[in-house]
Amino acid sequence: MQILTSNASEGDAISEAIPESTTIDNFSALTTDAETSKTPSFFDTIYETLKNIKDLFLTGFWKGFADADFSKVTTSLSNIKETLGAIFSNESIQGSISNFSSTFITALGQIVGSVAQLGIALATNLFGGFNSYLSENSGFITDKIGNIFDASSRMTEAVGNTFNSFSNILSNIIGGKSGQELTGNIIGIFSNAGLTIVELATEIGADFMESLSTVITENEEGLSDTLESVVELFANLTQSIEDLITHVSEEISRIYNEHISPLFESIGKTVSQWVKTFTDAWEKNIKPVLDDFSDKFETVVNEHIIPAIDSVLNFVGKVIDIIQVLWEKWLSPIVNWLIAEASPKIGNALELVGDVFNTLLSVVGDVVSGIFDTLSGVIDYITDVFSGDWEGAWEDIKSIFTTIW
Repeated sequence: MQILTSNASEGDAISEAIPESTTIDNFSALTTDAETSKTPSFFDTIYETLKNIKDLFLTGFWKGFADADFSKVTTSLSNIKETLGAIFSNESIQGSISNFSSTFITALGQIVGSVAQLGIALATNLFGGFNSYLSENSGFITDKIGNIFDASSRMTEAVGNTFNSFSNILSNIIGGKSGQELTGNIIGIFSNAGLTIVELATEIGADFMESLSTVITENEEGLSDTLESVVELFANLTQSIEDLITHVSEEISRIYNEHISPLFESIGKTVSQWVKTFTDAWEKNIKPVLDDFSDKFETVVNEHIIPAIDSVLNFVGKVIDIIQVLWEKWLSPIVNWLIAEASPKIGNALELVGDVFNTLLSVVGDVVSGIFDTLSGVIDYITDVFSGDWEGAWEDIKSIFTTIW
């Protein structure tokens, strides 16, 4: 098999054979004859830049692809083809496949017929039950649907009024000068921080890749030999594991066919007999008892449970009426008075807290600045001492004590 090789000249030839981008040609056509006769236009510059990028990419691609060898891939594919052909041409395999096909199609027909029968039964049950419900509860349904739509109308009107007022409030706040300044400040916080993070991440990435490139390129041959020996080691290990798995799989198949499959057949016959016994016992002993319970339960619900629920709901309604009276006559006036009287005092307290907080921040900021200015002076002093600049070291000492004072 031919191995693909190339060099820089071949990359240039391929680059010249690729048609130029139609979009870039259209951009270049936008310039006038007068402009092209003087200096290259903006679109000409873009065109040339993209063309150079394409040429460089193809040159680098053919350099990296020059040593590619497909002979081992072709050999492996040929061996796979021969092995699979031998497996599926075996008479035993073909007989098994034929038997499976006929059995599968028959079972599929049984499944589809069973599902269709079950679907008819489910549809009969669903539509019959829905018809029974509607015929017995038409008056109840009419009342409830009417009440639902009446309540929905009131709720919709309240929602519309609420959104209108809320919109007026937010419009005044968001469109005001303070709102605009707040938005600008938030944008500045995240934009400046984001740009700094991106800058640092890019620089770190560049430094890391340069270091990694040095390690890989300077140890290419040694790393290749080492990794090849590791792959050889794992090839030997996985061969042993493959042999183990093959042996265990064959033994599991034998155990299943000789022992587990007969057990499932026995369990099926036994459970079938259990089901028959249960269905007979259900009809004779359990169903009559449950039918009698159902009849008695209906009487208990109508004569005892429903009256009890009505009494509880009437009581809850009266309690709600009391709560409404307390709300309107007592709680609402008291809360309104507290809001009117307490708001000035709360404003004064918040002003005091704000002043204390700002003062505390100012002191902390000054202390932190002094500490780090002092530490910076110490670093300068140590640097000047090690570099032999004694005059600078003396100035650093004076600066340190001045900052501390």
